Amino acid sequence: MLIRFVVENYLSFKDETEFNMLTGAPRRLKHHVYEQNNLELLKMAAIYGANGAGKSNLINSLTALRNLVVSKTIFLVHEPVRKFRLDKAYFEKPTCFEIEFIHHHNMFLYEIKIHQYKILEEALYITHTAQDNELIFNRKSIENQIKIEFNEKYQKTAQDKYRIELYEKEILKDNVSLLWQLSQAKEGFDMVKMGYEWFTSCLRFVRPDYSLMKVMLNDANIFQFVKQFVKQFHTGVADFELQKVSFERFFGDNFQDMSEQLKQELNLKSQIYLSDFFNLEKSNHDTMAIKEDNEYWIKKLIMYHKNTFEQNIIFQTKEESDGTIRLLDLLTAFYFVLNEPCTVFIDEIDRSIHPYLLKKLLEKFSENHETKGQLVFTTHESNLLDQNMLRQDEIWLVEKNNEGATKLYPMSDFDIRYDLDIRKGYLNGRFGAIPFLGNFKDLNWKGNEATKL
Repeated sequence: MLIRFVVENYLSFKDETEFNMLTGAPRRLKHHVYEQNNLELLKMAAIYGANGAGKSNLINSLTALRNLVVSKTIFLVHEPVRKFRLDKAYFEKPTCFEIEFIHHHNMFLYEIKIHQYKILEEALYITHTAQDNELIFNRKSIENQIKIEFNEKYQKTAQDKYRIELYEKEILKDNVSLLWQLSQAKEGFDMVKMGYEWFTSCLRFVRPDYSLMKVMLNDANIFQFVKQFVKQFHTGVADFELQKVSFERFFGDNFQDMSEQLKQELNLKSQIYLSDFFNLEKSNHDTMAIKEDNEYWIKKLIMYHKNTFEQNIIFQTKEESDGTIRLLDLLTAFYFVLNEPCTVFIDEIDRSIHPYLLKKLLEKFSENHETKGQLVFTTHESNLLDQNMLRQDEIWLVEKNNEGATKLYPMSDFDIRYDLDIRKGYLNGRFGAIPFLGNFKDLNWKGNEATKL
């Protein structure tokens, strides 16, 4: 479960900016509140704002933090962390991320500070609501030397102390997170590994440029869940399944080199997505290569539509509408937050989905008293601004100030009656976070005529 996230000097976030899932003053929709570790955490958050205000940048920031943690090196040589660019002074300031979360009933606080191509500081704590934080590790770069401070429980013996010294002087690099490094240790560092596991297993993203189709195809329970719902939505899809064919049939005689290359890779891996192996577009996430009983197979997702004689006609996923494919992603995301204590961020949840269908999906999730995870999404869809579906503290507003920097604030900061039409109030500009059009109505569609020479 996510508690809060803080970002500074990254993309459109100039100064320290916080997003959190903590409850505010509103008391309605009590089943939207999870009580964990003496905290009240919300199960939903909807993020509204004008185009370019920074909604997607919030998700980009979290994605960047996750990548810093789970990657062997924090960035490629030609891809430094992208700082706030509208103030030159911030080019020489570090980028800072801080995140607090609950995993297996333990509260963790993780901090990382980066400048240019180096990690300057990094720390992991166990946090408590009624007492001081308990340090797990603290790593700093001092005069190009890495210094690591560990909790005493990790340095009880001379061997433990030697291992820490080894990390400082030989193993750990200044562009590798210590959280990742310790997670790879064969033994010990159990709490570190638990914190690392939250990033890899419990923090998920659905973006316009990324599909969860791989996840759906790898889990039989998710596959059946998505199939059950898709068949009810009258998209034309009557059913779908994974079709299994041999390499020989799939590749034919013309692509034997590709087939042999893929077989060699499968001798090292259990499965390979063709989209990854051949660097294809995400529409090809529907096809995987596997090895079973020393035989090589291709598994491909196919869709069935009924013809006028009620016969099944095969369709490829690339023949389906963007809305149908997007629906597969959204339903996969809903499966997670219904069944697991994870946090799923969806960017542009309304993209390619009809507003009525989207609202009904979110209403069903909102009304469910047995959900286990958190759903956070960005949107422009004002029909979702409904106090019977979202609490005021579950609605976040995003806008830019005069410096071009993004600021975030919850709608619960305003004094709002429980029966107010917040959709109308938002569109009328009462809460901010809408486009400012200036003299838009006075603009000439044809523009200024070209000056004659």
